[in-house]
Amino acid sequence: MATTIWKTVLAPTEVQTIEVPAGAEMLCAREQLEAICVWFKCDPEQAKEKRTIRICGTGHDAPTFGNAWRFLGTTFLEGGQLVFHVFERAQ
Repeated sequence: MATTIWKTVLAPTEVQTIEVPAGAEMLCAREQLEAICVWFKCDPEQAKEKRTIRICGTGHDAPTFGNAWRFLGTTFLEGGQLVFHVFERAQ
């Protein structure tokens, strides 16, 4: 099957595991309708694999940088009053 772009809505929690088709390429994290979402490019017919996502509020502890976590994007909820930064644990 052709590569497509999919979206997953994240839970409002600091660390979570999501399932995506194997080999999915994370593109970005943004807000949509007051929810934090990640978009990724994938082949939907691939077996599922687990990915670890971390959401950090501005002023809160951030994951150790370097090669351990990849920044996906910043989201703004409640009219910009809440700002969150989304990371994926490196494979």
